Amino acid sequence: MYKSKGNRGYGLFKGRLMNRLGVLAAAGLLALAPLTEAHAVETSAPSVPTEQGIVRGGGVGCATDESAPDTVGSPRPQLTARVHDEADVSPSPNLRADVTIDSRNPDGSWTRVADSLVPSTGFVSDDMRVTTVLSTTLAPATVYRMSAAT
Repeated sequence: MYKSKGNRGYGLFKGRLMNRLGVLAAAGLLALAPLTEAHAVETSAPSVPTEQGIVRGGGVGCATDESAPDTVGSPRPQLTARVHDEADVSPSPNLRADVTIDSRNPDGSWTRVADSLVPSTGFVSDDMRVTTVLSTTLAPATVYRMSAAT
């Protein structure tokens, strides 16, 4: 059995104390060192998409009044939205649209029937129009609402 000279417990405590002091000193240096402009990364928050709706022959259409909804000819319509970020930043942000479709129930409540990220893989930059074909087949004579978020 090995027996060191001096108080073994003190040596163990001293080692732990020195390690902790080193960590505290390093943390103090990091806390005191301000970030320079070279270290700061400007990011922006996504903004509400515009031009949301159903793709039609002449553009994008979508009724905004529930009492007078648009009629859709296809049970799987093509949906679109133009994604935006809040500020002009460089490089351009990586954006997607989250398109959701809800159906109105007889009691007036809404039930989610479809949800899709557009594009499904990858990202687009600011002010880009994204389009998707609805993967869920819509039932006839039902009121649906579409919403999109960036």
